[in-house]
Amino acid sequence: MRNIEKTHFFCYNKLGEDQVSERIKMKLSKISMNLFLSILAFILTGLGTSMTIEGAVGISSFNALNYNLSEVFKIKVGTMTIILNVLFLSLYVLMTKGKFILKYLLQVLAVSSIGLVINFFTYSIFSKIEIDYYPASLMLLVSGVVIGGISVAFIVALDTMSFPVEAFCLELANVKRWQFSKVRRSVDIVSVTISLLITLIFSYPLVVREGTIISLLLFSTIIGYFHNIFTKIDFIRELKVFI
Repeated sequence: MRNIEKTHFFCYNKLGEDQVSERIKMKLSKISMNLFLSILAFILTGLGTSMTIEGAVGISSFNALNYNLSEVFKIKVGTMTIILNVLFLSLYVLMTKGKFILKYLLQVLAVSSIGLVINFFTYSIFSKIEIDYYPASLMLLVSGVVIGGISVAFIVALDTMSFPVEAFCLELANVKRWQFSKVRRSVDIVSVTISLLITLIFSYPLVVREGTIISLLLFSTIIGYFHNIFTKIDFIRELKVFI
């Protein structure tokens, strides 16, 4: 009788260990897929940002601020992007009261990656390409905004390696019960205003042009629209690590 009980106990214990092991494997698989898709989206975001810069008909709102500040401090635009995102990350940490240490570390990794990607495409790839045809420049800008907007919306929906700017806007929108797209657009308006002030004060070439207006109207709208779509897709919702 005791032998039978021991055998049953062993079987149940073994079954429990197998279930735990299977759950761990599934969790790791989910995290790996999430990180892979996030990194891919970051690469596409960097590509989109560099496309808007190369278009040379006005840079998207937040990138206009990054670009002008990079000129002021004589550093690469991707490096300036990292610095500004770290500032937004600090605000996000304060708003969330430091509850998500792993998430903050992933965001540091994310902004470092996007800065390097922007520098690579801007200074190593697109610097060798010259576009003198205005409609082509405009198409390059719009394509960059669309690619960047969809990629950012996807990153925010995955909610693992999200940009501090978007994470901050999303947290503020949730706390205040505001629309995410309206909060993000407000950041764009402030960015354009500061960028214009820098241009006037330091007499830099104007990077806030028709392309900036297009980006201001288009980028936040694309992020908000596709974010709503992505968050309703079961596959993406199941990949979320932080719930």
